[in-house]
Amino acid sequence: MIKRVLTLLIITALLMVPTAVWAADKTVVEFWFGEFEETYIAAMNDIIADFHKAYPHIQINMTKSGSPGTMTDPLLISIAGGVPPDLFYSDGHTIQQWYLSENMFVPLSDIVPPSALEGYNWIPSAERSFFNKGKWIGFPFRTAAYGLYQNQDILAKAGFPITSGPVTIQELDQWGEKLYVVGADGKVTVTGFYPWGNNFAGSDLGWLWVFGGDFYDWEKNTTRFAGVPEHLRTLQWMSSYALKYGFSPPTGNNNFMAGKVAMFVQSTTWLTGFQTSAPDLNFYVSAIPRTEARDHITYAPNLGIAIPQGAKDYEAAAQFILYLGKPEVQAKWYRQVRSIPTNMDAIRMIARDITDPRERNMINTMGNSFGPPPLLRRIQEEYRNCVTAMMKGEMSPVEVLETVDAILKPEYAEIFN
Repeated sequence: MIKRVLTLLIITALLMVPTAVWAADKTVVEFWFGEFEETYIAAMNDIIADFHKAYPHIQINMTKSGSPGTMTDPLLISIAGGVPPDLFYSDGHTIQQWYLSENMFVPLSDIVPPSALEGYNWIPSAERSFFNKGKWIGFPFRTAAYGLYQNQDILAKAGFPITSGPVTIQELDQWGEKLYVVGADGKVTVTGFYPWGNNFAGSDLGWLWVFGGDFYDWEKNTTRFAGVPEHLRTLQWMSSYALKYGFSPPTGNNNFMAGKVAMFVQSTTWLTGFQTSAPDLNFYVSAIPRTEARDHITYAPNLGIAIPQGAKDYEAAAQFILYLGKPEVQAKWYRQVRSIPTNMDAIRMIARDITDPRERNMINTMGNSFGPPPLLRRIQEEYRNCVTAMMKGEMSPVEVLETVDAILKPEYAEIFN
């Protein structure tokens, strides 16, 4: 424990080393930017340079600080030591969790007048990630969209169209069944589709939204898995695959690239990922199939910026956050790194830049986006354990929903109440 604390103190001390010495008449804002890709660093530096031209009295010192969600401990140490950064970048559910449970951030709503927060046209999931109990904790900046990836060679061999995709869950089931390939030994060599093992809100939580449900109560800040008919219907659908095909046929990126799975859910990030890792792979992406309960949805986890408690200048830090929320700024970010904006007006600005129909199909569903709640990783962990047991025939769908709530509701009550 002592070694871990010392390590955190060293990391924090290094992060607090100023990157430059600025004139005394400038307000210096220290910014911990939690991204490690060099293209992201370069794009943010360009945005900061533009900000300096518009606001010459404010100087943003950006420090590259690991990856999103990994810098919470150093931030805690810096706040306790009285030397926090002025701006902290991370995923929305982490920022929201630490604001609600530890009061680590100063809400943007407490710093700037309400009029300054108006006029931003956020995607639905972005507001959920950074707005809670009537206050904006920070502002969202970038996100991703998700869709149904399809191996076009497998689809063509089975006689399916290769540039449309199944529209409804019923069609997904029908396509998936016909795309299964079984070898002479009776073993599955190609999985058509399987609703477990997709990259869909972690642990395939996203299917609950597809079927019309929502597993988090944003007013009470707690889970609500049990007693929701749409959730029961979702798990009954998932368990039907286990009964028909057994537990956990191969899914995931590697099996998709190897031609062992025909369709699965993945994010916009892997449009370039697959092109780089498997240049000979022919694939298409359509919107995630819908049910009669809800139109096409997407999962859109948001990353953004908040102001830690004890920051030197709340107003200057808030000015930069408001700047990052502008549609023209987020559009510039997208054009440099192809990372999706959280501002709907920015998405409209980049419409002509989206030339890949696969990307367009995913981004077109952003108006019906869902984002992760606080303590997402705990939800994923317990839900994964219970659904795995269900897919193995060890739990019923009702037991899954009741068990997850029974475990998590007391934890949320302890943290948030």
